[in-house]
Amino acid sequence: MKKNFFEIYVIWPNGYDKFIDICEDINNEIGLSIVYLKKKSYRSINKLIQSIYKYDNCPKFHLKYKLNYLKKYNNNYVIIICIRDKSLHSFKGSEKTRHLENHYVFETKQKIRNKYNLRYNDYQDHDHVIHGFDTQYKSLLYLNNNLRLNVNTILNRHKFKITNNHKKVINIDSLFCFNYQKSKIEKIKVQNSVQYQFLLGNKILYENYLKKYLGTHLNYWYSLNNFSDLYNSIKNNNLSKPIIINENFEILDGLHRCACLLALGYNQIHCYVI
Repeated sequence: MKKNFFEIYVIWPNGYDKFIDICEDINNEIGLSIVYLKKKSYRSINKLIQSIYKYDNCPKFHLKYKLNYLKKYNNNYVIIICIRDKSLHSFKGSEKTRHLENHYVFETKQKIRNKYNLRYNDYQDHDHVIHGFDTQYKSLLYLNNNLRLNVNTILNRHKFKITNNHKKVINIDSLFCFNYQKSKIEKIKVQNSVQYQFLLGNKILYENYLKKYLGTHLNYWYSLNNFSDLYNSIKNNNLSKPIIINENFEILDGLHRCACLLALGYNQIHCYVI
């Protein structure tokens, strides 16, 4: 089995308004995928910085500078958890600040900073919009101790134990899905979902849905580009993941895939009933 490595990034308050664009750039990197994201807010910027840099060997003057510039912004930030299919570490810094750092995390941070940090007369300032934990070990420490999240819970939340005995042909019209509306989850037919409406051409509806709920109610990464790629893939007969439903015909996993099949004219589809 191919090994994946955990990486955690923090979008600071000065990058919060651009978090969807930043996530898009991160997820588009070859071999790097977002597996969880969460919008958060803090009461004390000082405590937030201390909690994040607790696991990093960072000089005090750097923390003081970061504290001063982040005070100018609101109290919202975003945690992004990713997996990457490779890892390469080397020592950086000298004397007291010498530390082990993942080369790929460093490269990702630099790309995002080069693109989204403010610029003055072609000079990039140091009010960084993103932080990345230096190593997987530090990422896992923060994940377990501060976010109270378990690695296996994140990776296995959409994994179901299924066999061919669970496989049945189901009429799409009999399936139900769930969409958030006014921060409440509602049970609706697939044809009434924002996902299906996107495929009918109402992209603004789906885009606004993501802007409102990504990082709050939706903790997995969704995007217009990913959805369009999924549709084109299924159109070319490449349905790589099954659609999982329960005995009440409620979709547990595969709403986007189901919407694609419906848009492509399928009336009946194979589902795994658990």
